[in-house]
Amino acid sequence: MSNFVSRLSTMPSDQRRDTLASLASYLAKSDKADKLKFLLTNFDFLEAKISEANLGVQPLVEDYDLALKPEIFIPVEQANSLRLIQGAIRLSANILSENKTQLPEQLWGHLVCFEEPDIQRLLKYAKQSKKNYWLRPLTASFTPPGSFLLRTLRGHNNWVNSVAVTPDGKRLISGSEDNTLKIWDLWKGEELFTLNGHSESVNAVAVTPDGTKIISASWDKTLKIWDLRKKQELFTLNGHSESVNAVAVTPDGTKIISASWDKTLKTWDLGTGKELLTFNGHSDIVHTVTVTPDGKQAVSGSEDKTLKVWDLGTGKEVFTLNGHVNRINAVAVTPDGNRAISASDDDTLKIWDLGIGKELLTLNGHSNRALAVTPDGTKVISSSADSQLPILIVWDLRTGRELFTLSDHIDWIGSVTVTYDGKKVISGSADETIKVWDLETWGAKSNKVNTEGELLTLEGHNDAVNALALTPDGTKIISGSSDCSLRVWDTKTGQELLILKGHNDAVNALALTPDGTKIISGSSDCSLRVWDTKTGQELLILKGHNDAVNALALTPDGTKIISGSSDCSLRVWDTETGQELFTLEFHTSPIYAVAIVPNIPVWVMCGTAEKGLQIWDFQTGEEKFTFYGCSNEINTIAVDSEGEKVITTSTDGGLTVWDFVIGEEQFTLHHPNYFIKTLALTPDGTKLVSGSEDASLTIWDLRAWEENFSPKRREHKQLTFNRHSDWVSGIAISSDSTKAISSSGDSTLKIWNLQTREELFTLSGHEYMVNAVAVTPNGKCVISGSIDNTIKVWDLETGKELSTFSSCDESLHLIYRDQILALAVTPDGRRVISALDSGNIKVWNLEIGEELLTLTEHSESVNSVAITPDGTKVISGSSDKSIKIWDIETGEELLTLTEHSESVNAVAITPDGTKVISGSSDKSIKIWDIETGEELLRFTDRSVSTIAVTLDEKRVIVGSGEGTLNVWDLETREEIATFTGESAITCCAVVSDGVTILAGESSGQVHFLHLEGINKI
Repeated sequence: MSNFVSRLSTMPSDQRRDTLASLASYLAKSDKADKLKFLLTNFDFLEAKISEANLGVQPLVEDYDLALKPEIFIPVEQANSLRLIQGAIRLSANILSENKTQLPEQLWGHLVCFEEPDIQRLLKYAKQSKKNYWLRPLTASFTPPGSFLLRTLRGHNNWVNSVAVTPDGKRLISGSEDNTLKIWDLWKGEELFTLNGHSESVNAVAVTPDGTKIISASWDKTLKIWDLRKKQELFTLNGHSESVNAVAVTPDGTKIISASWDKTLKTWDLGTGKELLTFNGHSDIVHTVTVTPDGKQAVSGSEDKTLKVWDLGTGKEVFTLNGHVNRINAVAVTPDGNRAISASDDDTLKIWDLGIGKELLTLNGHSNRALAVTPDGTKVISSSADSQLPILIVWDLRTGRELFTLSDHIDWIGSVTVTYDGKKVISGSADETIKVWDLETWGAKSNKVNTEGELLTLEGHNDAVNALALTPDGTKIISGSSDCSLRVWDTKTGQELLILKGHNDAVNALALTPDGTKIISGSSDCSLRVWDTKTGQELLILKGHNDAVNALALTPDGTKIISGSSDCSLRVWDTETGQELFTLEFHTSPIYAVAIVPNIPVWVMCGTAEKGLQIWDFQTGEEKFTFYGCSNEINTIAVDSEGEKVITTSTDGGLTVWDFVIGEEQFTLHHPNYFIKTLALTPDGTKLVSGSEDASLTIWDLRAWEENFSPKRREHKQLTFNRHSDWVSGIAISSDSTKAISSSGDSTLKIWNLQTREELFTLSGHEYMVNAVAVTPNGKCVISGSIDNTIKVWDLETGKELSTFSSCDESLHLIYRDQILALAVTPDGRRVISALDSGNIKVWNLEIGEELLTLTEHSESVNSVAITPDGTKVISGSSDKSIKIWDIETGEELLTLTEHSESVNAVAITPDGTKVISGSSDKSIKIWDIETGEELLRFTDRSVSTIAVTLDEKRVIVGSGEGTLNVWDLETREEIATFTGESAITCCAVVSDGVTILAGESSGQVHFLHLEGINKI
């Protein structure tokens, strides 16, 4: 027992509670920073405080805020450790509030990858605190602290469809597929109460401007008005003939606008619940609606691919916005009421002028904004459009390999150029600065990121610096800005020499003729201009593009200008006359950067919204090669109160924050579970709440990115995540216990090194989700089964696909195919058994892929199969609540076990082949005699999704849909260890040593765990 624990144990309960509550505050006020830091890295204090009645997790989290105040002097490295520990505790709050004994497991799962001395010491003492069995994470398999995620709220038992925040920012309202609304304390993360009343899914929620009432829209065709303070229903609004999909409230709080599956919108009197008007005009389902800030108009988005603007006073349609090519999922209006932003299944985000009904901008998520090529043609420098990581990357142009990075800007980088001697790089940024970098310095520091290469900072522009060029003699820098001006600077002194004005919109691109006498500029006003470098006089205006000119380049002889535009075209111009020579319209997305490859003057390099960085022959229009690119389907949208940030979500689980002013992606967050269905922002714009398909609510800190964007930190976080991008459906261990194989809903399998816990490679080949995996007894092959009814055989060493077989007609649509849910391989490796969602079981000859037998007695899906060690029997567990034992040679049903009252989700066989262990949704685990079918043992757990048995038959590992992994002692019938994940545990496996356990989550995470305490009992 430590001294701290000893002192606490001698205190009366009131004194103990007061001490734990106030000790951190006392040390902070007394300016005892060292002792405060020591206290907050002392495991005994952490454990005591969260375990104390009336204290718990949130007061402990707040203790760290005291230590991190500016007036408390704690060295930077130690303060960073405190932030990470605080983040780990906050991320674990929902788990620790339910089970305080999980503190060591949670700290290890979040922090084991961090090498800071204070953190490692904390983990050491956390490990020592455990006196019995426990499951210690071997990798940082939880969401890392220091990221954007603040906490997760759990309470709903189905999808969270909608969230809203009260105007004071204190309360969160969520609506769910479980038919309920929940009200939460946003700061503490605690559920306050639940509102019941809807008979079907709650699709949308809204809060009145005064924060006193909630409006909910439901699949049950009704809206309900609730009194937030009294926690009771006031009215039910009937009128729609189909599901109500969306709801909005006018700014004065007098009217409700609803959007429905019945293709209509309706307005209602909020005070009386009376229906006022019905809006007809959409030809298909109306998915979304919002109200302009003046309360005069509503904007709706529909399955018919259009947005409509309505007059709320008359119910008349003002105009229709056409442009999307797929359904519109979400719409928002800027605070000034001038613009609407729409999100569609066509993978785009569109910005519209509400005054004239014109599309202003389409955002596709391009990954770079500018580039430059060194004079020798060997390197290309690309700049990041990501405000989370504003860096320049230097690439080897011949191989496409990244050489090194440059970083010191604090906002996205819109322009980059290289001196003619190839020694310096100049970059311009939205942080309103220009930086000069020593390229030679970086040549010797590959893959390092710091600021040693920075030479000068030039200040003068009052808006983003978008473009740069350098005179051939290196004496002058020319910059172009969103402030509509160009500026000429002295390279050595940084002095501003000239200001060139003429464009009436942002200057996006610059180029200089080889003799340095002329400057060419490209602007968002759709024009190019030619200027005299010495005098600043405007010489020519080139018009032809019908959208912003984003990029420029000159041929090496200076006779031609190439321009790239948001109108998706490249245009070639005569430098002397300004005449347009020809147009290349081979792009399908805006062009954001162009450059001529010096040693191949007919090659032009383009940065586009669609694919990122491409190289083309501008004479033939042939694409030569591409470095990288991305595109995601947008399904949800929110706008902050200042109109500066737009947040969108995509079906891959990504959440993207955009700088609305410049139309650039700032950063992307990734939700640990499923895709995000709904969003809401706190009034101050600092926090974002998302509701996910996995029934969780997540709170994100939008300010955290500013402190955590460094490449070192990003790399560290990426290395600590062992995950698939969709749920983990199965885990198998090779016979020599050196490898683990996981299968996933992301259509892949991953091979892991069990000693290092590192991913070796990924197996790709299935078109649809992979539901099951098994390994042949000789350890040479992996067998996978998919939702598409195919079985694939892979070489475990090389990852090569060896064969594919299926009994299904592949011409059938997926929904008509018989999905494979589970697999097992016979001990001789000659046969594989597949369990199907139809209730059938098939036995296959593994060598030739021939179907040998079909077992047909189950009436519902077969969820799990296992084979006895002697290879003579198959055991199956089904959703029909039964377990069946079959003769594998004849297909004869030998026994049916029917004692479970709900679906049997998992079956396993003890290594001696005498017993069957089953797990069910009825929250029980049963052990049966395999010969007689007699139930030998029963114990109650949570709803069981997966089971594994140790080789010595002493312990059974049980995974639950509730997110827990439990270890049971079969002799004592006691639960001896528990581990709680961040989402449902979907599968598990135990290595032959009996103490290394792997578990997969619905989040896609793979946990590597060690059962500690074997020698302590």
